[in-house]
Amino acid sequence: MFRRLAIVGFGLIGGSLGLAVRRAWPDCEVVAIERADAPEMPAARSAGFHVASELAAVTGADVTVLATPVAQNIALLEPLTAHLSGNAVVTDVGSTKRAILAAAQALHRPYAFVGGHPLAGDAPGGFDRARADLFAGKPWLLTPLPGEAQSAAVASIAALAAGIEAYPRLVDAQEHDRLMAYVSHLPQLVASALMHTIGSALGGTHDLALSGTGLLDTTRLAASPASVWIDILQTNADEIGRAVEAFVHAVTGAHPENADSSALRGLLESGNDWRRTLESRIAFQSNVPTQTAAPAWEPRPPASGRGRRRVVATRFYLEMTSPDALKPAALNDASACVEQIRNGPPSFYRYLYREVGRRYHWRERYDWNDERIGRHLARPGLELWLLRVGGAPAGFFELRSADDGNTEIAYFGLLEEFIGRGYGKGLLTAAAKAGWAAGARRLWVHTCSLDHPAALRNYFARGFTLYHQEEYEAWLPG
Repeated sequence: MFRRLAIVGFGLIGGSLGLAVRRAWPDCEVVAIERADAPEMPAARSAGFHVASELAAVTGADVTVLATPVAQNIALLEPLTAHLSGNAVVTDVGSTKRAILAAAQALHRPYAFVGGHPLAGDAPGGFDRARADLFAGKPWLLTPLPGEAQSAAVASIAALAAGIEAYPRLVDAQEHDRLMAYVSHLPQLVASALMHTIGSALGGTHDLALSGTGLLDTTRLAASPASVWIDILQTNADEIGRAVEAFVHAVTGAHPENADSSALRGLLESGNDWRRTLESRIAFQSNVPTQTAAPAWEPRPPASGRGRRRVVATRFYLEMTSPDALKPAALNDASACVEQIRNGPPSFYRYLYREVGRRYHWRERYDWNDERIGRHLARPGLELWLLRVGGAPAGFFELRSADDGNTEIAYFGLLEEFIGRGYGKGLLTAAAKAGWAAGARRLWVHTCSLDHPAALRNYFARGFTLYHQEEYEAWLPG
């Protein structure tokens, strides 16, 4: 999908992106651009990357990623105009977005620009700490320029993020900076101020050694390089200022010399509750079961809430508006075939639905009787297709064609024993071809952040583009 990708700044984030892109698209040439004296250069060269120290090396790149500190990213926008064509896309990975979007919008440039921010990181370090899975399962925030949310450039960067197993998510630049002020920038300031206060009070004594692991955990962010954070704090000063005021108000209101026990208890218990909420969200994101089909997660609580937990997920809507957009993939198995099921017994549909949906917690049709399944399969515009491997059922998809020419890939999935063997690519190709053959004017499908990243990657790789997303509450076992 990508022929040449240039990354300016090849530290932890840039280097991890390079490794991830090379894993996802082995034929893509990844160009690492760094200072000639940068310590990352020898390691990047040894890792097999095309290494350059001149910005002109971005020439011919489909996508150029700016992975330097925020102010440097902004300063690079103008020089890039001399080296990139009108088909090129530039994005960044900076932690603030309003400043760089304003600079890009004011610049007369031949390339498209899409703001980006992967919510991933690690302990301080350069390319020596880079790893290909750094972004897997993590949100990759996209902040398009005004009026460009549906542009091909945004679709390209969304496909890049999905291809390395991140989750692309569209966010307004103002909202992005407000959110980051609370969840990222304020914690950095607090950690640095806390370590400064404690260190200044204790001086060079051995008392710091008595702090234990609690202080280390609380102040981990204080080890972050100042060179990175000065730009971030200055380009989001107003939103960070409001976050700091809210924090100071909370601390002042619970000052032990002034507050009574109820005020102290209120702050401590509120913090405890929100910490548990944070832990549950992070634990959930880290333990989503591996899947390759698009799930229909239970949208509402069961009759009894026991054994269920509520989570917030993101639903992604994708579309294909022309048969020419399809990027087909073969099944690569002589024993595999895809065939339409006509007049199949309701029991067979029930079997497919339950077996494919078992891991995905499909519930909507689980208890349908034969009569209801029969009515459903007889609906005008509905097609059921089966994937067979060696004669055995391996997966299915269901198409729903509307009178206006919009055709939905309503259900799509593989039986568990066929997941991870490459059949999803060929089955999705067959689904798209069947939709166009049925007279569709537009194909659409939705998946969600509860699915394995390979599912979203498959949709992008076959030529689908993101056109809408939304957050919703889902109920999962446990």
